[in-house]
Amino acid sequence: MSHLVNRSDETTQLYALIGHPVAHSLSPKIHNAAFAALSLDAVYILADSAERGLEGTINYLLGEGCRGFNVTMPDKTAIIGFLDDLSLEARIGGAVNTVICRDGHLRGETSDGAGFLYALRQGGFVPEGRSMTLLGGGGAASSILIAAALNGFTAVDVYCRSDRSFDRMETAADRLSDVSSTAITIRRFGDTDALKQSLAAHPLLANATSVGMGPTAGCSPLDGFALPGELTVFDAIYHPARTLLLEDAEKAGCTIINGLPMLIGQAAVSFKLWTGLTMPVDKLPPLP
Repeated sequence: MSHLVNRSDETTQLYALIGHPVAHSLSPKIHNAAFAALSLDAVYILADSAERGLEGTINYLLGEGCRGFNVTMPDKTAIIGFLDDLSLEARIGGAVNTVICRDGHLRGETSDGAGFLYALRQGGFVPEGRSMTLLGGGGAASSILIAAALNGFTAVDVYCRSDRSFDRMETAADRLSDVSSTAITIRRFGDTDALKQSLAAHPLLANATSVGMGPTAGCSPLDGFALPGELTVFDAIYHPARTLLLEDAEKAGCTIINGLPMLIGQAAVSFKLWTGLTMPVDKLPPLP
């Protein structure tokens, strides 16, 4: 468990990132720079849930007066069992990445979807009225699907790698059908003919799998697939900055967007939820 580095006294507002592993995260650099730019007496720390367990980590942070925390893998779904309230997006997706702590009440939100839309716009892709091929079925993928369906996408074809993710995304699609007219199709990743058709039919490809980072760095979820040159290809991974998928896409003539602007966008949403203030993204330090 990270100790409370640079927390000047008990009046310093405490925020954190829960998950495992978290040592690589850029979130402290982003949030602490934003706090400094606005002269806020606040600090953002890392809280590795593998050290105390999820419940122990939550209790530790609440005992220290934590006002809010982000949640990353593998705790985005498990955290829901400890929360008092959920946003619409979090209820639909069954995943939370932002928790607001007020007077013992814990509210779960998800800012990943808003970060995704922010990244698209930063990359010059106008999302309204467009369609997408989405790879993945975890928390980030469900947030992206929900954001797309609630923000004007006409169609999303989702490709999942496991039965669990397939069921998760089907559940999200069923819930979205009550609030969105977006045409959502959930398929298995092994349906290569359908995947090729989706890549040809939709102007945006979004990778929300973990393929391309960590143990799979140097791998692509679309190894062997030819990418149409008119595609915009988004990869939620930001480390490495250029995954093999993005390298292949660039060689094919595609417009590419990595996960860094999504990270910044979702951080800005969390920051606003916690503090009520707009994150000064123009004051952030250079990020890798």
